[in-house]
Amino acid sequence: MTGLKRGSVILSKHCLSWADEAEKVIECLRDVFGGYATDIQHIGSTSIIGIKAKPIIDIAVGIESFENMDSFLHALEQNGILKSVGQPFENIVLFSRDDPETGYRVNNIQVVIYGSDEWNSHILFRDYMNSHSDKAREYERIKSEAAEKFPEDVLAYSEYKNTFIRKCIAEAKLDG
Repeated sequence: MTGLKRGSVILSKHCLSWADEAEKVIECLRDVFGGYATDIQHIGSTSIIGIKAKPIIDIAVGIESFENMDSFLHALEQNGILKSVGQPFENIVLFSRDDPETGYRVNNIQVVIYGSDEWNSHILFRDYMNSHSDKAREYERIKSEAAEKFPEDVLAYSEYKNTFIRKCIAEAKLDG
């Protein structure tokens, strides 16, 4: 099952269908962006095998430039993907998709410059977690602590995890 009430932090046991759901979203985004997207990847905790995660599929869309982004807004909206009102990051354009029946958030989509630090960090972290099960379990423990402390505060939940995430990305860079 995918989806979560906006603003809430509830972790679900890893679900094998998350990869299939991510692939459907990726195909939709490939149809919308066509050759404008260099790569599209399933990222975030639902892409880490075997750990609990908020049941929201995160996707990164790698593009060469933010020019012409507005030309994709209508097609994205037609697929239920809306540009987020808040855009807190300089090098990321955020989008989301909610389930029309439940109103639950089902996707977070980040459009980033392909090959940028943002892109590379997403991919490095996912791959590092999937190749280091001990680190993935530690991450799951930290996520569980954060969810318990901040069940209705997504920003605090995210901030609580950031030190560990940055540390793992640095380790992954040294490994790679």
